[in-house]
Amino acid sequence: MILTVDLPLPPSANHLFANAHGGGRVKTGAYKGWLSEARWHVITAWRAAGKPEVGRETPMQLHIRLGLTGRRRDAGNCTKAIEDVLVKELPIPDDRYNDRILIERDETLAGIARVTIAPLVPT
Repeated sequence: MILTVDLPLPPSANHLFANAHGGGRVKTGAYKGWLSEARWHVITAWRAAGKPEVGRETPMQLHIRLGLTGRRRDAGNCTKAIEDVLVKELPIPDDRYNDRILIERDETLAGIARVTIAPLVPT
């Protein structure tokens, strides 16, 4: 399975969760909104690709190209939300099986994150 998905840029990992009254952590409104929108992009791309599946416990690799402009955002802070929505919406192993993740800035993709998911091919 190789699948490419274009997602809206996620909120920074610094803005995914907030402290709850009485203790604990809750998803922020921005994160909930992003998850709701992003899930449709994931489902649509998966269906268009013929609903591919990956075996359980299969090592995976992600190539994440971020349409970030300038240097105001930390590219690494985008991966948590992206991995979480992929695992939630696709029949792929848990993100603990993401053994290789390549993150790149690509200003030609303004405002989106282009994610390619594939089984890991040992080098």
